[in-house]
Amino acid sequence: MGGKAKPTKHTAKEIAGKIHAAKMRQGGCGGGASGKQQRIAPKEGKKDIYIQCEKCLTMQPSLKSMQIHYEAKHPKENWAEAQKIYEKDEENQQVEDYEKYEEQAYEEEPNEQNEGEKQE
Repeated sequence: MGGKAKPTKHTAKEIAGKIHAAKMRQGGCGGGASGKQQRIAPKEGKKDIYIQCEKCLTMQPSLKSMQIHYEAKHPKENWAEAQKIYEKDEENQQVEDYEKYEEQAYEEEPNEQNEGEKQE
């Protein structure tokens, strides 16, 4: 006598694969080497710079968020003194991130040109 359970028409692996493929088509980053450039590059319209807390190593997107974080998580610390450190870090980080992004964009361009010349 047969069981009463409904037969499965698709495996969980197959469904997960379809979901993953749909995310990648819609601009998902992916976890491997192919998605590295998308993960590193700043999002369109955003500067994508984070400041790391010196006390607990959490990342904050802006100086204002860091101030809120300090008031909530480190109330005994003096924010006026810590703010000087983070203002310097934010300026340096902006310059470093921009230079890193420019270097990566420059490294990829010559490869594309070389491939085009070989095909012609």
